[in-house]
Amino acid sequence: PDHPVYSPDHNRLYIGTFLSEIVAVDLESHDVVDRYDTEGWVWGSPTLMNNTLYFGDLEGYVYAVPLNDDGSFNEDEDWRQDVSDEPVRSAPVVVENVAVMVGGAPAQIDLVIAGSQNNYVYALNREDGARIWDEKMDGDVLTELLLVPAAGDDPARVIVGTSARGHLLNALNVTDGSENWHHSY
Repeated sequence: PDHPVYSPDHNRLYIGTFLSEIVAVDLESHDVVDRYDTEGWVWGSPTLMNNTLYFGDLEGYVYAVPLNDDGSFNEDEDWRQDVSDEPVRSAPVVVENVAVMVGGAPAQIDLVIAGSQNNYVYALNREDGARIWDEKMDGDVLTELLLVPAAGDDPARVIVGTSARGHLLNALNVTDGSENWHHSY
């Protein structure tokens, strides 16, 4: 598994395992104090934002798991979305307040964006995991994703590394997944 994420509010580390789970480690006692079962191994690091963990697993699921006030997993308010038949290895990025089209109507929502080894990048509604857009890449999505905020006339973009020689580095517009640019080095 990749590196853990630290929650200063709870003084805990959260990390994925090869036992198909995320565990919470209390930094005072050094004990595993909670476990959240997943469909597959959790390879990438979780992303922690607004007291919720976002992560993918090797079975192709993306998860949102809120934390309770004590730092335990709130399984009553979580969601998991089966996005791919291939692994989601990298940590998702979370983008707030994005103008998108939902059901043919404009909306302002928060997105969870994750890449899979099936050559797709997926943008999910942060609230319920519903798919907003997906974009096929020319190769497996193998790297961590990087969010580049909007600046001047440039839209917010997510940077994606793939295995495709002609498209090793790609920038996608976060509003609809369209390609902003690509590079082969």
